Amino acid sequence: MMILLVASLFALLAGPLLVAAAQRREGLLAGIDALIAVAVVALVCIHILPHAVMHAGPLALLVALVGFALPVLFERSFFGSGESRLARAWTLLALIGLGLHAMVDGAALGVGDTLLGSGVVLHRITLSLLIWRLVRPRFGFGAALALVGVVGGATLLGYAAHGAGLHAHLHVDGLALLQAFVGGSIAHIAIGHARPALRRRSAGLSEQ
Repeated sequence: MMILLVASLFALLAGPLLVAAAQRREGLLAGIDALIAVAVVALVCIHILPHAVMHAGPLALLVALVGFALPVLFERSFFGSGESRLARAWTLLALIGLGLHAMVDGAALGVGDTLLGSGVVLHRITLSLLIWRLVRPRFGFGAALALVGVVGGATLLGYAAHGAGLHAHLHVDGLALLQAFVGGSIAHIAIGHARPALRRRSAGLSEQ
């Protein structure tokens, strides 16, 4: 549906607008981070993993677990507890990997299912918030804006590929495993990002 495609692209603007509105309110930002973490975990568990398991079998669960655990294993093994360049690079790569998922979503929009398309639009808002809260502080405004553009472009590409029937030629199993890995990684990143903000918020409330 073309109208849902347009809505999904406009939904990518929600991140910058909502974060800008909440910028000077620490409690509101902590709430946004918590919402992002819950929404991303729900997206992975309800949408990405079932789709991956359907196409690639139980191996997809193991791949998702590796994606979730690998960032923290690298951090603890090589860099200690502080955020390193590797952690920041991993964040960026995982989010770029979501561009691949955006292509799948774009193809889903081409199916014409209103309920499925509405779900894509809603989690575009979450993805936009995730990009703006994780990428902009680490890599700057330009990188965050570019990544939003990548996701939008990938959505258009997926929509066009479905219309042309090109999706039938993709290696579905490999694509499903890659999505599972990216899903596990992005769940780890979203939870890890929300935790410090919630701790600060809790500390602030206890002092009042």
